[in-house]
Amino acid sequence: MDVTLSVAASPNTASICLEVLLTSAPLEQQALFRPHGCQVSHRPDDGITVVAAFFSNDLKRVQGSHLKNWVFKELIDLLPAVYSLPGASPLALPLTVTYRTTLFASDEYFETPYNVPNGATLKEARERCIEPSADKTFVYLVDLTNNGVADINDMLGQRYPPCSTRTKTRSSTKAAIGCRPSRIFAWKSFAKEAAGCAQKARTPLHRTRYTPVPRVMKRAVGSETAVESIIDQEAFQVLNNIYHGTAIEASERFFILRGIIGQPDRAIHDCLKLLIPIEVRSSTVLSERVDLQAESLSVFEKLARFSTVRYNQLKEDEKSQWKEIVGGNIAASVLIQANGYACANRLKYSIITNQKAWWFLERPDDDVSALRIAGPFQSYDQGPTVVQCLNYIVSLALNKAECPSPSETPVSSPVVRKPGSRQGPSGAGGPSNRRGGSDSSRKQPSKGAAARQQRFLPYKSSPAGSRARRALYEPATLFLIPADAFGEMFTERDMLPSLKCYQTEHSTVREVTVFPDTLKTTTIALKIIDQNKVDTDIVAQLETELDAYNYLEDLQGSVIPKLFAYGCFEGGQFLCLGTELISGRAPSASDTRLLPEAKRAYKALHDAGVLHGDVASRNLVVTGNPSRPVVIIDFGLASDAITPEDAASEMAAVERLFA
Repeated sequence: MDVTLSVAASPNTASICLEVLLTSAPLEQQALFRPHGCQVSHRPDDGITVVAAFFSNDLKRVQGSHLKNWVFKELIDLLPAVYSLPGASPLALPLTVTYRTTLFASDEYFETPYNVPNGATLKEARERCIEPSADKTFVYLVDLTNNGVADINDMLGQRYPPCSTRTKTRSSTKAAIGCRPSRIFAWKSFAKEAAGCAQKARTPLHRTRYTPVPRVMKRAVGSETAVESIIDQEAFQVLNNIYHGTAIEASERFFILRGIIGQPDRAIHDCLKLLIPIEVRSSTVLSERVDLQAESLSVFEKLARFSTVRYNQLKEDEKSQWKEIVGGNIAASVLIQANGYACANRLKYSIITNQKAWWFLERPDDDVSALRIAGPFQSYDQGPTVVQCLNYIVSLALNKAECPSPSETPVSSPVVRKPGSRQGPSGAGGPSNRRGGSDSSRKQPSKGAAARQQRFLPYKSSPAGSRARRALYEPATLFLIPADAFGEMFTERDMLPSLKCYQTEHSTVREVTVFPDTLKTTTIALKIIDQNKVDTDIVAQLETELDAYNYLEDLQGSVIPKLFAYGCFEGGQFLCLGTELISGRAPSASDTRLLPEAKRAYKALHDAGVLHGDVASRNLVVTGNPSRPVVIIDFGLASDAITPEDAASEMAAVERLFA
């Protein structure tokens, strides 16, 4: 597959436009990203210089850094003089991906560009944009403009007034579930260091002028969503202007290519991975004057008397007390939640804000279970501005973003659960559970010889849902051989970064490899929900799904995926369910030949006494495998309360999918 790049330098926009076109050619004929053709031409109507080059590769293998290196080498005469100075790096070029849309015959414009990370492939970068339509051309843009009216000091010094609260009604706050910090203390040096951080942590070499961001005129807010909107349009927009083209962004989590654990309200990231999770609250819930350390100290002192720092490992009476103690204290609740995002994603920093005030959190290297707190920093008070604080913590995260989770145990000192200590949902008698890293020399767990237990029933036929609920609150465990029922616990450290990630409103589905470079290495589809962000009915659906998979154990690997994993991370804050990774696509009207196969799959469910409950194209995968042409997924609404009428209605819905 050849990549054809048309490169244009316009004196009006001072940018280099690289249009990517694909032509058919054997990949192995040429070396990686080596140009084998180049031409220069001029368009007299607009004075644009066009340079076309051919590159032997495809979008899945060429990275943003490759593109920058080629531009830096071949088009150095078109770049600002600063890139010719000693020590200048091609990686400092501001590369974005966008679409050029033609309104009329001679009227073109670029849609909002998306940053391209150096380590992302062109295909991954393209997936950050909407799919192009017939009137759009997919392009990469090296934006060399420098025509702003503000310098870096102006940008860092911008202040915005606090938003006003439209209602005095205090929102209800449920107790945060997860892992509490072992201790909390003040981050005393933060304010001084943030105020003195006048340098951009990363930026294109040529850009010294920026566009200021006006304040939002309508500042009355009545919900957390409205607070997020003002933050997006002010403080985060300033940060994004400063870092435009560098892949550093402050935005929603949906724009992160490799996915994250949990559902933070906002995130600072490099497009590929999360750097800093951000929890947003309304000031009706979290006052701008709250001292998080002082307000939460008494709560954590009470929780310290419990048997463990993790909610899921507490005794039942302690769980009730946890909810009562934490639920009445917003400071402790929001700290547990924000810290949970940092721990689960193995990150060092996190942020809490209500727009009026900002708090910055750090997990120290010498005690990763502890928490340092800086703030509150009011958006309108003296001292470092919010943008200065954000720029400073970004510089810290770029220097070192990762930090081990407190739940991780060194390989040299594994935690081993005794046989018989836990009943797995597949009839797992006594797993030899072990938490550790990806060392291939680790001892394999014993398979055990436990007798099978009674099958689970779908959640709706078991009112308490107690068996699935108990299983989901155990540490995340991989079951490779359900019949023999041994399991091995895994943490974030035991998973490679996601190959792909699918974000929904209530969950994240990640394609991850668990226990890489070992005999147990397995790639699974891992569904994760954030208990602190979803209602109880979403948790109930995950319980239903776990029960359904076990009830339909005989169908696993045929018309439904195999169940491989379940459990929780970070003390129960994040519940997960892992299944066999099924590759394919959704059915369409052109797949009518597969209708009999789809009906046979659903009939197998009905014969087993289960109603799927959510027939939709997103829940049926066309695999392209003749021996297994369709696979049914997502059993969150499954039920064993099935009647002949229900079965007939569901089968009619299947037929409509292929109509």
